[in-house]
Amino acid sequence: MKKIGLLGKLILGILGGTVSGKNSFKCIKNYLPAYFTALGTQSSAATIPVSMECARKNEISEEVVDFVVPLGEVSTGLCPEPLKTG
Repeated sequence: MKKIGLLGKLILGILGGTVSGKNSFKCIKNYLPAYFTALGTQSSAATIPVSMECARKNEISEEVVDFVVPLGEVSTGLCPEPLKTG
């Protein structure tokens, strides 16, 4: 499966903002630190705390942030090491 490019993330951000009724560009702006952290470190595991903080800035409930962000990082194959058994 191909990785989603910058244009794909922009389209998903606009679509998500439209569906949720929030300002799409504000949501995308709030996630810029996570994007830059991911680019700078090349590690999705290092990006998890920054992604969680960005999600909180977008007024996502604490329960959703604490569960979905780490699960999303692990389950999408960006950080598969905890899932390896041997």
